[in-house]
Amino acid sequence: MIKDYQIDPRSGKLMHVDLMEVAMNEKVKLQVAVHISGTAAGVKEGGIFQYGQRNLEIECLPANIPDSLMSISSI
Repeated sequence: MIKDYQIDPRSGKLMHVDLMEVAMNEKVKLQVAVHISGTAAGVKEGGIFQYGQRNLEIECLPANIPDSLMSISSI
């Protein structure tokens, strides 16, 4: 599993990758991106939608790691 990586700021090329060995039967803690979908009712009436949490820490088995978490803001 990729733990961290470094990108060259000038060329944009990958410079370094830190890998982490995981056991498939042990839970891991990691950050998962939150993606917002839809349009909130307040935005439809001229408001501004802001959210501070762009990532959430989750704990799960490696086989169950989601690419991202989806939140629907059409309430």
